[in-house]
Amino acid sequence: MTKYSWVVLTNAAEGREDEFGHWYGDVHIPDVFRASKDIVSARRYKLAPFQMRSGPAPTAQADDIDHHFLTLYEIETDDLAAVYQSLRDAGLEGRLPLSSAMTDERLTLCFEPASQVLVNPG
Repeated sequence: MTKYSWVVLTNAAEGREDEFGHWYGDVHIPDVFRASKDIVSARRYKLAPFQMRSGPAPTAQADDIDHHFLTLYEIETDDLAAVYQSLRDAGLEGRLPLSSAMTDERLTLCFEPASQVLVNPG
């Protein structure tokens, strides 16, 4: 089986960050797990207040970034298309409802391993 990392970038609606966090962690992620047994884990992250960038201005404040929340899902499957179809079906059947506490500005990307895990020996 291939292990994939599925990156989902989102934003909370203005003034609704607590509601968004509750919904995403306590409702949405469990719904995602029920939609596909091949999605084996999830961890949520909030954008750190200070970011490093390349170019003439190598740093940025979090306010300059488009998405402020990241969920990193781990998927283990031989059929990634079937996982996506399960999620689509769950959404169409009302088993994966979205919350108005989340904006429509979302970005999802899926990655497959390109190397072994490297560990800092220091």
